[in-house]
Amino acid sequence: MTKDLPHGQPDSNVVESDEAYEAREKAESELARLDYYTLLRVARDATPGAIKAAFHQFALKFHPDRHHLEDQARQSRAHAIYRRGAEAYRVLTDSDRRAQYDASLAKGVVRLVETEREMPKPKPGELVIKSLAARPFFQRALEAMTQQDWKTAKLNLSIACTHEGDNPALRAKLTEVEDRLKAKQAAKP
Repeated sequence: MTKDLPHGQPDSNVVESDEAYEAREKAESELARLDYYTLLRVARDATPGAIKAAFHQFALKFHPDRHHLEDQARQSRAHAIYRRGAEAYRVLTDSDRRAQYDASLAKGVVRLVETEREMPKPKPGELVIKSLAARPFFQRALEAMTQQDWKTAKLNLSIACTHEGDNPALRAKLTEVEDRLKAKQAAKP
């Protein structure tokens, strides 16, 4: 049960009621059973255009901005439903992910979770940076390398390595730049 404060505002430190908890659990359970096609109300052979139109209708109903005046439980539920619908839209409008999802769905898996998604395969010789924080530094390092500015490249690769320390290919690139910098300094009179 929630306890109201003097001005009619609910106390945010009070745990939700048993009824609210059970209702939330039931809603989450129902959402977990829906596949992406059912959630967006499209046929399994729907075109990307049909999926886009269906998601638009879905968003009109469940977007969190439409529920900002509702109580916290309803806001949370609408937000969870909307997130799942956005996930469905992203998967169903990407032909590769959709094919992967359809294969998973045939096995009874109704949601393509992060561990089941394939990371984009790098091109041969391409270095993959997983950390969002490391990417801009890596990009700056690449730009500096094309200009043969080894000092700037080393600095940016060092920072990228601090954000993504477990990437041996990134460490190897840093070693390569350090070697070039040493060679450049050794060549100076």
